[in-house]
Amino acid sequence: MKSPVSHLSKKLTPIFTFPMLLQSSEVITSSNVVHADEQKTNEPVKVENKEVKIDKVDNTQEEKLKVEKLKQEKLRVNERLKQVTSKEEEISLKTQKLNIELSLKPSKIKTEEPKVVKEVKVKKEEKAKVATQVASQPQQAPVQVATPQAGSVGQTPISQATNPGNLYGHGWCTWGVKQVAPWVGNDWGNAYQWAASAAAQGFKTGSTPVPGSVIVWSGNHVAYVTDVREDGMIQVLEANFNGNRYVDNFRGWFNPNGIQGNVTYIYPKS
Repeated sequence: MKSPVSHLSKKLTPIFTFPMLLQSSEVITSSNVVHADEQKTNEPVKVENKEVKIDKVDNTQEEKLKVEKLKQEKLRVNERLKQVTSKEEEISLKTQKLNIELSLKPSKIKTEEPKVVKEVKVKKEEKAKVATQVASQPQQAPVQVATPQAGSVGQTPISQATNPGNLYGHGWCTWGVKQVAPWVGNDWGNAYQWAASAAAQGFKTGSTPVPGSVIVWSGNHVAYVTDVREDGMIQVLEANFNGNRYVDNFRGWFNPNGIQGNVTYIYPKS
């Protein structure tokens, strides 16, 4: 006769082991699910990184190919430049070469542009500053110079263009005196004749220098006296002195006697 306990044990064994198997199965399944999710999450990241790296490599290779192509094109242009037969073709090839060089050096152009713009801006600012300074300076009134009259004294700017009413030949000593002393006659002849001609027209003559008088040398020269010193030194305005065909004070202070014959002075009418 078999034991009842043994019989029960055999029947209950499947009942106790089955939940354990279920539990074990659940754990395995859960673990498998977790790992599978992790793999699914990581896979796209790895794929995306590969795609980015591939794009960068492709761009780099493309740039290298572009640069190499430009260099080859530049070599071809250089060879064609050696065989040009016309000016137009040479200009066209040089333009192509310049465009190629600019394409090969884009970074240099970008860095130089701001520098050029800055220099232009600085120049404009400097011009504006100078214009402001000039505008802020007080305007000086123009100096008014009276027309030389008989007996005038001092240094007066003389017009080198023939004045109206001066009929003497431009650049001669007689022309120079008529420029600064309009009162002298147009019909007094050559320089050495002036003293006699003036006296014949009622002008006083003498041997004493006076500012505003005309000095006549018998050696055929005349000048206009502008200043006289107590020691007899004079200053004059004259033309045709040493061949200078314009009016100026060429000598400064000098002694008029004994250098060009006798001296006579013509005095203006009062």
